[in-house]
Amino acid sequence: MYDCVHNRDLFGVVVAYPRFLEQRVVVLPKLTEVLLGEPPFPDVAPFPFEELLCNTWAFVCSNSHLRPVRLVLPHTPKYAPLVRARSAESLGKIGDDKAVRPLLEALEDKDESVYGKAAEALGEIGTAALLPLIYALRHEDASVRQGAAWALGRVGDAGAVAALGHAIEDGSWSVRRCAAWALGQIADESAIQPLFGALRDKNRKVRKEATAALEQIGRPAAPSLEAALAGNDMLTKMRAADALGAIGGVEALGTLIATLGDNDVFIRERAGRAILAIGTPAIPALIQAMDGTSQPARSKATEILIQIGEPAVEPLIDKLASSYPEARENAATALGVLGDCRATPALIERLTDKNSIVKKRAARALGELRDPSAVKPLIEMLGDEDKLTSRVAAEALVKIGAPAEAPLRRAGESADFPAKERITAVIKRIEARTHCLP
Repeated sequence: MYDCVHNRDLFGVVVAYPRFLEQRVVVLPKLTEVLLGEPPFPDVAPFPFEELLCNTWAFVCSNSHLRPVRLVLPHTPKYAPLVRARSAESLGKIGDDKAVRPLLEALEDKDESVYGKAAEALGEIGTAALLPLIYALRHEDASVRQGAAWALGRVGDAGAVAALGHAIEDGSWSVRRCAAWALGQIADESAIQPLFGALRDKNRKVRKEATAALEQIGRPAAPSLEAALAGNDMLTKMRAADALGAIGGVEALGTLIATLGDNDVFIRERAGRAILAIGTPAIPALIQAMDGTSQPARSKATEILIQIGEPAVEPLIDKLASSYPEARENAATALGVLGDCRATPALIERLTDKNSIVKKRAARALGELRDPSAVKPLIEMLGDEDKLTSRVAAEALVKIGAPAEAPLRRAGESADFPAKERITAVIKRIEARTHCLP
């Protein structure tokens, strides 16, 4: 293939080099002539001209000793966008600031692959492209502004923050999204304010990108995010909660815990996810929230502690001694779900709690734990005057199963025990359940 092309005189463009390269002269493929017209030599059997030209151009541009002074990004016919895209990519690999202008022109290309590669190339060139890219943010074409914003993110220079801050208010949502992404890549504290405003953007993708950018900035963004959580805008609060969870700042726990009592269920859910993302360090604050006056906040705090798992067991056991009955109720429920037998003694103590709800929650939890050491106090609970409490104790004994059968029979033989009928009913249920098990 190469011989055929050579014989047809495709290699004939001479490119001069500067003095510091010893006035070197090399021969390049006559790319512009081929790219601006139809493939020549119709009498020759078809072969992939486009692929040949792409590979040749890429090879020349990727070798530092072949760097030409005049870098041209070919404007080729519509049949060759791959060539233009590969040319842009190659110019980025060269990294010469003389390529900035043709690459900026390539941002106006109608083919997405071409202006995408041009934006990547400008980002690879770096700070030499900074000012032209900032200027390009004011271009009338939205695709050019989008590519410029993306390239500035690749450059990563804080000098672009102010311009990107204006671009984040652009009329095109795609430009705003790229500007938010770029600010996240730069991750400078001066980007917090424009990104904070973008949390209220009407476009979901822009809001998502702004949230991710604030996460990239990290801890310095936490105070602004906390302020957003205290505001009235639902979407902003949701995104702020997500970002705080990703940042993992324990300093923001107070605000996140307070948000668990928000009137909006979606806000509570987002705040809960953020606290769960913080994990074990959030346990003390969640334990304290169980004493709060807001029922949704107490319930959500309990739910999060259950999701955190084993590290929350000991603090929850301690919480069974709280002076607040609601806190004791929720602690008993959580310990039953977690299923850790370390909680058995403390739960047995709660079977005599003055609050009937706490007693029932403790009995249910003991049933979930299936600890045989809880059988005797549960049998005593069968004689409770409150029928519902007695029923809960019976359910717990049935769940414990076979280990409870012998103690129940002994208790049933006692003539002075007031719950003989209930004991008999529980034994029958245990036997029936045992026979049903494989």
